[in-house]
Amino acid sequence: MRAFFAGLREVMSLREAHAVVDGYGPATLAAIREAKRKASARLRASRRLSNPRAALELLATARALAAKAASAAGREELPALDEVDLDALPFAELEARRDRIELEVGATLASTESRSPTELRGLTIGRYAAIVLAVCAVLWSVSTPWRIHDVALGKPVTTSPLLAPPATPEGIVDGRTRGTFGLQTMKTRAPFVTIDLQRTYRIRRIKIYNRGDGWFDEILPLSLEVSTDGITFQHVATRTDHFAVWDLRFDALDARWVRVSKDNGYIALNEIEVYARD
Repeated sequence: MRAFFAGLREVMSLREAHAVVDGYGPATLAAIREAKRKASARLRASRRLSNPRAALELLATARALAAKAASAAGREELPALDEVDLDALPFAELEARRDRIELEVGATLASTESRSPTELRGLTIGRYAAIVLAVCAVLWSVSTPWRIHDVALGKPVTTSPLLAPPATPEGIVDGRTRGTFGLQTMKTRAPFVTIDLQRTYRIRRIKIYNRGDGWFDEILPLSLEVSTDGITFQHVATRTDHFAVWDLRFDALDARWVRVSKDNGYIALNEIEVYARD
């Protein structure tokens, strides 16, 4: 028990981080902070891009800056990126490469200490305050067994006829909001995607994620409908202009079934999230 509390004091006081930063010196610390700042900005910008090739170009720069920061901090240098022709890679491989480099850059930035002595002192105080807040949060969660979250995740889905795999009904509620598409129907009259939430909820928010590999506006116009009995559907909204994420909020919308549909053509989306309280 004594060893446990000794370790807790070490974490909460950030003594090890203080020792690392003190060993840098002001000039080295400033160089590390600047390289990390630029790398983080490029990493954030890459995550906002739908085009994986453009994202990978930004990530290459972010990775070089992260490596520079790590080297200045005396950490092991990152290995060089393998040379590949991005134009020759299929979309799935571009996405996999993008995910890998994002994780690598994020891990390098997170493990390279660059906080100033003043920031570390503030964090020490903040962490002790966080313990108090954490205790309050635990007490709140115990006394409040319901919260707003995505109640569509993993729920049953029915659709008009789909293309061959990788399109599957479950792909629209699997939690993955980025990639080619989670689901794509065949071109037909009145295509639809319906999620059964398995009981009626007071819905607060619905987020619909467009496909990520192009042809973004071919699904327009797209209608959103809800139902409490699975037979009679209430029209909620129609989207007619380009979107990456269609985000709708509600004060009081009761529904068990959530459906997106259109008059003709096909539907291709990455994910549908429905937020409500348990």
